[in-house]
Amino acid sequence: MFVLHTISMSNSTEVASAFRRYAEYLDEKRDQMPRDAYEFASATWHYDPEDHRCPHDSWVEQLSVREPSAGERSEVRHIDISVRLLGAYQDVWIDLVYTDVKDYSLQLTRADSSSDIGHGDWLVDELRLSESGLVIHEVVFSTGARWFIECRNICYNAASRTP
Repeated sequence: MFVLHTISMSNSTEVASAFRRYAEYLDEKRDQMPRDAYEFASATWHYDPEDHRCPHDSWVEQLSVREPSAGERSEVRHIDISVRLLGAYQDVWIDLVYTDVKDYSLQLTRADSSSDIGHGDWLVDELRLSESGLVIHEVVFSTGARWFIECRNICYNAASRTP
């Protein structure tokens, strides 16, 4: 991660400083970032764990990698990734759609194979621009799992979960 990975969550001064640097970075890149990605990254609720739309502490419910095709032989292809999270309060579905993915890495290394916690809690995530102007989204989970996705855009949606 660019800014947020270096912080110790137990040091409130360090956390505040890192989030301030991150907000400054986002403000600096506002006109270069796709609107959907910028709105998700800069939303006041995004890093507010008391807000039910915040992805912090949410759990992965579904992950889908699609490769839609076009062309006479279906030879024109791109990659889209969709993620559905169960919000931290279990009352909201959070959907993220990554369009036109150019690079991705989903890493999960389990030292204890008896663990039944999946990816674990979504701890922190960060959006930034790559050198080629694409959106990078990095996510770190409580188990140490990490995601890195570089794409054209990210769309966020949260909807009430109906039991």
